[in-house]
Amino acid sequence: MEQIERANNLPAGHFKAFIERQGISFEAALDQIRSNLLWQKLLVRTVVPTIEIGDEEIDDVVARIQANAGVTEYRVGEILLPIDNPADASDIRTLAGRLVEQLRSGADFRAVAQQFSKSATAATGGDIGWIQPGELDPAVDRVISDLERLEISEPIDVPEGIQILILIDRRTNEPPDPNDRTVSLRQMILQSHSDSPPGALDAHIQTAQRIASSVNGCEDFATAAAEAGTPQPASPARFQLKDLNPKLRSVAAQLPIGKASTPIRLQTGVQVLMVCERQENVGPSREEIRRNIERERVDMLSRRYLRDLRRAAFVDLRV
Repeated sequence: MEQIERANNLPAGHFKAFIERQGISFEAALDQIRSNLLWQKLLVRTVVPTIEIGDEEIDDVVARIQANAGVTEYRVGEILLPIDNPADASDIRTLAGRLVEQLRSGADFRAVAQQFSKSATAATGGDIGWIQPGELDPAVDRVISDLERLEISEPIDVPEGIQILILIDRRTNEPPDPNDRTVSLRQMILQSHSDSPPGALDAHIQTAQRIASSVNGCEDFATAAAEAGTPQPASPARFQLKDLNPKLRSVAAQLPIGKASTPIRLQTGVQVLMVCERQENVGPSREEIRRNIERERVDMLSRRYLRDLRRAAFVDLRV
C-alpha cells in the first residue's frame, strides 16, 4: 500500500480516499492488489524455474542491437485486460474505457497497471521496456508510432483481450560512441618543482620505469605508488573515456588491464596509469539482456498458464 501511495505522490494513509475519488470501490481495489501479489508469487514458483536462457540467445540480441543503429525504439507501458469469456467482453470494455478516462485525468499509470493489469509486467507498473517496430502485434505497433510522449492510447483489441498503452519515451539508436565506455584507473604522479635539483625529472622517469615494469595488477600498483609518494584512494577512480584529455584517453582505451603504462611526461613531473577495469561494449550488459529475455518469456508463459487455468476450472453449482 505504501508503494502505491508513493507512486501516486499521495500522503501516507490517503490511498482509500484517492481510489474512491476515481469511482473505484476500496474493497475491490484491495482484492485486486491481493490477487496480483498472489499471481506474481505463483509465477515465481511455477513459471520462472522453467525458463532457461542460453548464451546464443543473448548473442542474437547483441547482434540485433548492433544491426539496428538508427532505428527508432519506443519505451511502452501496458495494461492488459484479458477476455477469456466472450460474455464478459462488454464489462471489460467498459472497465477499459473508464481506466483510460482516469489515466487521462492524471491517475498514475504504474499504480493502475499494478491494480488491474493481468500481464506479467503488472509487477513493474506495466513497463514493457524498449521495443522496436515489429516486436508487438501489428495493431499495437500502429498505435505506438502515433502516440506522443506520455500519451494514453484508446483501448486496443489484441488476441489476449484489451490493451491500454502509454508511450513513456522514444529514442533513435545512434551508433555507440566508444568514448562513452567507463574505466577504473589508478595513477602515480612523481612531481618535480621549479626548485628541484638538476636531474630530478630524469630520476623520476627512472623510478617510474622501474615501478611500471615490476608491478602486476592494481593492488600491487597502489602499494608501489603509495610508497613512491602518491597516496591512493581505497577504490580506483572511475571515468568515462570522453572525460579524459585526449592523451590519457588514448592510453586508457588501449592499455591492457592490470598493466602499467609507460611513463607519461608532464610539465611538472611524470605520470603512470593503470587500468583496473574497462567497459568493453556500450549498451545493455549481457545480464540486462538476460533479464529482458526472462521478462518476455515470463509474460508469454504466464498468459498461457492463466488461459489453461481458466479452461481447466470447474465450478460446481448446487441448488
